[in-house]
Amino acid sequence: MSEDKDIVSEKDVAHNHTDILLKALGNEYNNKSFAAYGLDLPKIVNFRPTDLPIIVGKERFADHVFDLADGSHVIVDYESRYRKKNFIKYGNYATRVLERDMQDDEGYDLRFIVVYTGDVDTAPTEYSTNCLTIKVENVFLSKLDGTGIYREICDKIEAGEPLTDVEQMQMMILPLTERGAEAKVRMADMIIEAAKKIKKNEVKSFVLSGLSIAAAGYLTETQDARILEVLKMTRIGEMIRKEIDEEVAKRLLEERAEERAEVRRETTGLMKFLLSSGRNEDALRATQDEGYLDKLLADYRAGLLVAK
Repeated sequence: MSEDKDIVSEKDVAHNHTDILLKALGNEYNNKSFAAYGLDLPKIVNFRPTDLPIIVGKERFADHVFDLADGSHVIVDYESRYRKKNFIKYGNYATRVLERDMQDDEGYDLRFIVVYTGDVDTAPTEYSTNCLTIKVENVFLSKLDGTGIYREICDKIEAGEPLTDVEQMQMMILPLTERGAEAKVRMADMIIEAAKKIKKNEVKSFVLSGLSIAAAGYLTETQDARILEVLKMTRIGEMIRKEIDEEVAKRLLEERAEERAEVRRETTGLMKFLLSSGRNEDALRATQDEGYLDKLLADYRAGLLVAK
């Protein structure tokens, strides 16, 4: 394998592999609530993957289900603009969760929450056709005073006061309260710097990991790298490093297996050429002398072999 092949970098993991952070967060959401979104719902008791193959990687929370204390369940999806066709996506997510989890003789209370960034002020909550009605609950982050919340949280951090669960969740979504991509990036910068000053590592890692997931579509590679740098010294950082090691090993094995398969294909082609060209002695010697085989393969690849 050539040395210049890019196997996997920490930047790749931070910027593209949000599933690592989702796995790492795991139980960190337990006993948290959706109050930061302005929703009065029971507390979260579990946060688990839906394991639905139709979910694409760029969806942040839609491939996870929040189990709530009252026995109900919630899927959360983020949108930066309203499209009627999104109701098809919501219906797909919901029906697949129901298909997997609902028992024949039991009900399954599932809610679908659509969180709109600061770019959207209104959107319908229902789409109906003759055979189907899809309902969602909308959250409009444009209604939150992002700047005011940010200042209050920073004052508490500077004073060394602990952040409430609601404030921790608010820090994750504050960039999304802004209107326009540039404003979101600026707020993300401010949140990253503020989070670095949080004294408790577990709170710091929870906030930054959640920020990386919720604002994944807006964070720059530099911001991702800064978040990863802060997370390095935390428990989540250890999980990320382990994931990187596993990914490196997996890709090395895959690439080496592919290289071996390619050599086998080339060797088979070489032997067919030698035998069909009357070069039986060369074919026999190649099976007994690895160095001679390598030489013949090099000539074969370069098109230098000729029939006798």
